[in-house]
Amino acid sequence: MNKWASLIVGLLASVNGFADGDSNRPWRDPVYEVLITQDIVYGYGEVRLPSPGMKALLLDLYEPTGQTVPGSPRPAILIIHGGGFVGGSRQFPAWVDLATELAKRGYVVASIDYRLAGDDPVLSERVQALPLTTGFEFERWMIAAVDDGLTALDWLVDNTGTLYLDPTRLGVMGGSAGATTAIHLAYTVSDYGIDSPALKIAVDLWGSAMIPLDDPEAAVNHLETGEPPIFIVHGTEDGTVPISRSYALAARADEQGVPYEFHLIDGAAHGFDYIDLLVDEVEPGLSVFDRMVEWIHAALFQDFTINAGHSGAWFNPATSGQGQLIDIEPETQFMFLAWFTFTDAASDNPFEQQWYTAQGNYSGDTAVLDLYETLGGIFDDPREVTTTRVGEVSLRFSDCNQGQMTYSIDGKGLQGEFPLNRAIPGSGNVCEGLSGSTTQAVDINAGMDGAWYDPITPGQGFLIDAHPNPAGGNFIFVAWFTYGADTASGQRWLTAQGSFEGSIAEIDVFESNGGSFDDPLAPGTTKVGTLNVDFTDCSNAQLSYSLPADPAEGDIAVTRVIPGGQALCEELVGAD
Repeated sequence: MNKWASLIVGLLASVNGFADGDSNRPWRDPVYEVLITQDIVYGYGEVRLPSPGMKALLLDLYEPTGQTVPGSPRPAILIIHGGGFVGGSRQFPAWVDLATELAKRGYVVASIDYRLAGDDPVLSERVQALPLTTGFEFERWMIAAVDDGLTALDWLVDNTGTLYLDPTRLGVMGGSAGATTAIHLAYTVSDYGIDSPALKIAVDLWGSAMIPLDDPEAAVNHLETGEPPIFIVHGTEDGTVPISRSYALAARADEQGVPYEFHLIDGAAHGFDYIDLLVDEVEPGLSVFDRMVEWIHAALFQDFTINAGHSGAWFNPATSGQGQLIDIEPETQFMFLAWFTFTDAASDNPFEQQWYTAQGNYSGDTAVLDLYETLGGIFDDPREVTTTRVGEVSLRFSDCNQGQMTYSIDGKGLQGEFPLNRAIPGSGNVCEGLSGSTTQAVDINAGMDGAWYDPITPGQGFLIDAHPNPAGGNFIFVAWFTYGADTASGQRWLTAQGSFEGSIAEIDVFESNGGSFDDPLAPGTTKVGTLNVDFTDCSNAQLSYSLPADPAEGDIAVTRVIPGGQALCEELVGAD
């Protein structure tokens, strides 16, 4: 048994002013509701039919609800429908379904219409450099789609503030003619000196590179080293767009070292009438769509890794009064997590306080941790406790402010997943600026985040999340994992929060009761005492508590749970 499992720390309660946002992390499984706004004008394009003038270009916007938290920008995907540049619609049912499913997974999706052959489009000055080599009208229609796709990407970038988008995580997806347009936006326009918002990924559903139209090899060769990864899907019996075009594109990506996936749908002809991304599988139990979402996530967030700035308090807004506190030791890539919650409604003793701890190593953006339950203790008492492995949790983070947690608890039949959001607004700043941190102006700093304990009382402890903000008010949150004599589970957890000055925090203590495991049932939260915290240095602190209702009062000397956890604190205060 690793000693960390028996050390403990506390969970996070949404009492008195915690963030009420939602996680912005995109995941394979749908976790969000979707807000659809139709008929948004994203720009204008010149046409000759039915009469000369400027045509309003329309899009439908699909947004995950509850995703408007400033400081947590979201990835966006531009969808371009097919139809041979002569027909098609953004409101074709298959595209509506795909856009909705993507938004359920945390992506903002803009699905556009664009000028078609029947509009007799006039190309703007922006795309005049693209070659017209054959004299076929089709070529002009094809370039008009690129023209409008550029306008749509500009619209997304121009609205990153109001839509809370991350302009560094834009993707483009299309089918047939729309896929051809997506390919041209991702790989072709830059070779002709056309400025365009940078794309991070491209999804090609049975399309083809076609600029220049008279030279398929030259068209494919626009894909070059360092350009966006591409996900390709094509039916083996496609009689409209030859599958050889997708083979050529995949071969070019391989040659240039551009990450790609190429999925053949055996026996399928062209388009959604023959290929259902939500049903057709790339392997047993994994649909093309599910694999595509996994791939998009990996491509968009491949450069993100967990760091010491992820230490602190996290919660799922759907289950107020419950939460997680995390402590990270980056040298060994070790993560410790404390989860404060309640027994579930179906248990023998429902709605009682309960806490778990978890620990293990992380790699990149993901941590897979063993989950433990510790029982048999008494409040602030050195009695020996029993710690048992009861399951597993995994955490994945897309950035410094959002993540997802999946759990499985053996023997209790409990499993599921939920989004994680920072409990303290602004506390992700250290994570975001870790490499360029400067000395804090106060003694308590964000480097004090993490797990603390008293070696005399193993199996109990504290998790701390400090957010220094002299201008807006220094704030500290403490979760305390311990035991009590009056609950069936024997476990008890408390939370404390308030302001601090210098090295000292004098804060109120709260107790939450009546909740249910991973359930939105709201617990009741009551102030039960006070806690004074005095940090003597980055590795040691003295806690003094008073709980009049128990009654109980005393002092606890605490130290770091994870050796080496003080490094960030010392860096921030300029300690030797």
